[in-house]
Amino acid sequence: VYDIIQAESATFRIYESVSIRPDPFTEFSTEGSDARRSLDIISVEEFSLVGITLDPVGGDQAMVEDGIGVPYVLYEGTILANNSHVAEITSNEVIVIQDVIVDYSARGGGETTIPTIYSLRLHEEGGL
Repeated sequence: VYDIIQAESATFRIYESVSIRPDPFTEFSTEGSDARRSLDIISVEEFSLVGITLDPVGGDQAMVEDGIGVPYVLYEGTILANNSHVAEITSNEVIVIQDVIVDYSARGGGETTIPTIYSLRLHEEGGL
């Protein structure tokens, strides 16, 4: 603590930060290993939705984290593992469609694609 000005009835001081938290406004270090994996090898089940940014001119984004807390940014059209992609980003959810291919050739039929819809939703504050 350093005194900087002493007035008639007050002393103004400068306090140095002793926080062990890193400064959130500094850039990330590019040294060391990056724990991020390619999105096309991560299945939607591994993600939890952290936040959504809506852009009125397009380019809505969703921030997700994998099981160990590594962050990723998703956009509409982002390709994920298991033949799935981000179909839509709304104000409180990310809709992912997985195209499941079913082979009926053993029964004399062909293949058909069945869409499976996943929804990653934000938790609402103050709910029951």
